Amino acid sequence: MKNRILITGYFGFGNTGDEAILLAMVSHLRSIRPSLQITVTSAEPAQTAASCGVEAILWSDVLALMEAVQSTDLVLIGGGGIFHDYFGFDATAFLTDNHSGIAFYTAPAVIAALSGKPVMLYAIGVGPLLTKTGERFTRLACELAQVVTVRDEGSKNILAELGVDGGKIEVTADPAFGFQAATSAALAEPGTGYPLIAVAIRNWDVGVEPGYWEAELAAALDTILERMPGSVIFYPFQVLSGLDTDDVAAAQRVHARMKYADRALLAQPPLSPEQLFDALSRSDLIVGMRLHSLIFGMAARVPVVALSYDAKDEQVMRQAGLEAQILNLPSLERSALAECIERTLTASEGISASLARQVPAWRNAARLNAARAISLLDAEAIVRPVVSAEVLQLISGGLLAQMRESHGRGVEERRLHAEIDFYLKQSRDQEAIAATERRQAESFAREKEELTVELSDVRGKHEKATVDLEARLAEIAAYRPRVAELEKQLAQERKRDTAERVLAGKALARLAAGGAGFESAFTSRLDELRKQRAWRVMLAIRKAYTLSNRQGWRGKLSVPKVAWDLIANPRETFAEYDVRFPSVQDYLPSAVLKTAIEPGRAPGPAGGLPAKVDGPSAT
Repeated sequence: MKNRILITGYFGFGNTGDEAILLAMVSHLRSIRPSLQITVTSAEPAQTAASCGVEAILWSDVLALMEAVQSTDLVLIGGGGIFHDYFGFDATAFLTDNHSGIAFYTAPAVIAALSGKPVMLYAIGVGPLLTKTGERFTRLACELAQVVTVRDEGSKNILAELGVDGGKIEVTADPAFGFQAATSAALAEPGTGYPLIAVAIRNWDVGVEPGYWEAELAAALDTILERMPGSVIFYPFQVLSGLDTDDVAAAQRVHARMKYADRALLAQPPLSPEQLFDALSRSDLIVGMRLHSLIFGMAARVPVVALSYDAKDEQVMRQAGLEAQILNLPSLERSALAECIERTLTASEGISASLARQVPAWRNAARLNAARAISLLDAEAIVRPVVSAEVLQLISGGLLAQMRESHGRGVEERRLHAEIDFYLKQSRDQEAIAATERRQAESFAREKEELTVELSDVRGKHEKATVDLEARLAEIAAYRPRVAELEKQLAQERKRDTAERVLAGKALARLAAGGAGFESAFTSRLDELRKQRAWRVMLAIRKAYTLSNRQGWRGKLSVPKVAWDLIANPRETFAEYDVRFPSVQDYLPSAVLKTAIEPGRAPGPAGGLPAKVDGPSAT
């Protein structure tokens, strides 16, 4: 029994829609024949093999592709919209490791035709084809296939226009219509409230400015959130960080433009097809650019609004009878989109019911692809396509490209050999230099050893000096409390000395004041006595006595005159015989005298002790 199948498509590139196609294809094929051995071309072979239960080879490995075709029983190309040249392709890379786009998808058909293997184009989407080369390769792939199924009428029409036999083309449905996911853990939602709007967009700048439509979309979502207590969640279908085709970056730009961004969030990737299907099925409405967001919504009976950037979006919407829910991306207006969302929500029950009636037919059409594949696999005889001149020309071009690539590798190999010889010579020269450097290194090592010994000695001395210094510092630290105590005592002594000086100064001041008071009172009293007659009589007696004792008989003869002057001559004062008393100043210490004299004032009655008392010295 034939049971080996090779599937070639856009797998392993992080596109959730294409991964759902592959899962559905494998499931549908094995539901008919469980023993199938399936090999898939993938950008991530290990990941694809693990997630789908298949074998996988690297998509760009032409040799592995050739071997896989030769060892298989059937080649399936698809599904999905793989035959387009939006971004061009390099036809000269056909059958080389650098092939991509239509050249890559045509290669298995050509290899299969040369190997006598049947080929089926499996639920493919076609267009747009913008180049003659793109049309030529697409027509060739169809001519080399025994069975061609397309997922929509538009793809069939394009192939018919290319000259492909219309009787060979069968319209079925995208395999993802038959994708059924088990219930998975619910993803985070931005909040409660109706409606919950799922948004699945991508970057698109062909024929439209991204900044324009992204701003219009953000404004329309804000309008809905302003009118209703709902929320928005963005679901990325392709995650290719840093590339233009990254859905996350597009969603982040729209989210950043929203006024009610707090009621919208971005579902965190990566999300499996099962997770996305489950999340979209729980939404109230889906606004989608990604075709498979619309297909998931329809399969889950959720109303959808298409932001159409490609004919495939319009095809699937018209197939479901949802023409009123199509808005053309280049002419998108916020008011029209908001009105369409509100209108769709209002009619959601009727739309869901209509989708429910159509889903079984879509699922059957999706499974019909697998039935056609198994029938081709089991066919006893297949009509082998005629290898036309066009096919031979493509093969010739591919072989020529391989020869160019081989020649280029030979040139590169010779260049590498010459480079190796050059570096070997340099290596030998470097060995001689290295030997010299080794000798120098040995000399340096000996010097290093000597320096190490010296350094060790210096370190020992340094350590000893450090120990001594630490000991001295410890001694100084021990003296510090005693020094502080002595300083404290000195401060106390100075304080006491100052206090004693103040007290002494006050005592001296009192002594000086007392002496001055005594001197002043004594002088005043003496002046009062001198004014009395008795004082004059005393002075006259003192004079008579002095003359009698000092001048003998002559002095005694002068006594009567003294008596006469006392009685009859009032102008006689006897001043030369007046009594002179010593001044207190003569008996006080100089410190007292200094204390008694205030700064800036002259000594004397006005400022200090009085002047000495005048009068004759006592005999």
